Amino acid sequence: MRGYSVLVACLMGLAAAPAGAQVMYNGWNLGPDYGRMADAVEAQRRQQIMQMQQAEAQFTAQGMQDPVCQAHYRQHLAQGGQVPWPSFAFQCVATNRFDPESVRAFRQNELQNQRAEAERLAALREAERARGLAQGQHADSYGRGQAEAGRLMQGQQSWTDPRTGQTYALPYLGGPISQDPTTGQLFGRDAAGRQYALGRDGQWYPMRQGW
Repeated sequence: MRGYSVLVACLMGLAAAPAGAQVMYNGWNLGPDYGRMADAVEAQRRQQIMQMQQAEAQFTAQGMQDPVCQAHYRQHLAQGGQVPWPSFAFQCVATNRFDPESVRAFRQNELQNQRAEAERLAALREAERARGLAQGQHADSYGRGQAEAGRLMQGQQSWTDPRTGQTYALPYLGGPISQDPTTGQLFGRDAAGRQYALGRDGQWYPMRQGW
């Protein structure tokens, strides 16, 4: 029966969501655009649902006009069945007029479709979660960038001591030796502008530019 084969095709799961574009800010790649990824997954879900609804409406109308399905429904009512006629007509077409092999295939496809929908929902939720995290990270990066721009205007740059993870605003102008007023930590700047932290052992340790 043609309707059954078409129905199976309509109930197939969606393909994997397309890879998202990258978020760019001032020339820097901030990572995947999770917002676009989430929108793409949701758009695919909506399209699949619409296609399935259209297919169900088509097969329901076909079943309601099928004399064999009508005969099956009269028998169903005579046996005390209470399934509504549109739902019964759809099942009649979807199972090739209740052919045993087609009934098993239909049920298997239903289970596969439910699992596929659960996976799509999980993908959507993960994309939404990643979008929220990315938005927070982008906002944090933007705020840090603005703060760094302010420090540069004051003749300072951010440097991090890899040993402690502590970040300092150190001058890139003036004398080569500077001191943090809060901790008393001494720093030295070489001719190339690289910064070093003075350790308790009297050794100079290279720092990492940025935070």
